[in-house]
Amino acid sequence: MELREIASIVNEVRLTYSNQFKDYPIKEMLELYEKHLMNEDYEKVIKNLDNHIKTSKFAPSIADLIKRPENFYRVPTFEETQKDLERLEQWRKEACTAEEAKAYIKKIADNFLRGDNNGK
Repeated sequence: MELREIASIVNEVRLTYSNQFKDYPIKEMLELYEKHLMNEDYEKVIKNLDNHIKTSKFAPSIADLIKRPENFYRVPTFEETQKDLERLEQWRKEACTAEEAKAYIKKIADNFLRGDNNGK
C-alpha cells in the first residue's frame, strides 16, 4: 500500500471517529498505520473500514482493518484430514517411480531427436 493510501485511511478514521482521536498526534498515527498497513491490500483494508464504520461507533483497531477471512486460520476437521490422507495415498499408488519417469522422458527425447515430432 502506498503512503497516500494509508494517509487517506487515517484521515477517514480520524474524521469518522473524531472524538476518539482529537488529542492524538497525526504524525504518530500515520507512522503507526504505515508500519502495520504498508504490506496490506488497500482495497481489502478500505472494505473492512467501510464495514466497520457501518457497524461500530468505536474506532477500528489496526487488526479490524486487516482482519483475515473467518476461515483463514481454520483447522480442518478429522473427516477432512482423513479424506486428504486417502487422496494422497491414492496418488501415491497411481504415481510412477522416479526411474519410470526418467525412462519415459528419455523415450520422448530419443523419439524427438530421431524426428518423430509426436515424441511418444
